[in-house]
Amino acid sequence: GAEGDISQMMYHGEITKADLDCKYKSGALNDMEAVIKVDMTVVKGPAANADSTAFDYFVVITDRRGQIIDKKIFPAKVAFSGKREIKLREEIWQLYELETGAGGSTYEIWVGYQLSDGELEFNRKSGL
Repeated sequence: GAEGDISQMMYHGEITKADLDCKYKSGALNDMEAVIKVDMTVVKGPAANADSTAFDYFVVITDRRGQIIDKKIFPAKVAFSGKREIKLREEIWQLYELETGAGGSTYEIWVGYQLSDGELEFNRKSGL
């Protein structure tokens, strides 16, 4: 279909909330445990041809300059069971090694969908 045409959308996902619980694992303050709970809403679009879908999302830790220190990609699956919209919560545990002497407040954790170039372009053109 036409680029950015919403009628061609199969599925739409939105990350609605991300809760982070971080704590130091060792007294040396160079290992940080993070429990990350990600709430998402996934909606079947007009062009959906199945009652389930799978997608990837990522968790990135960056320094304050925005440089990526670590990135992990996680798979998620949704079964709609005849519904149009599903709310989903993913919970993951991560261990990050921090630079010696750098506290956890010098880092940021970001969560997002791992999009293909086509999906990213679609979102940009459709305003999503």
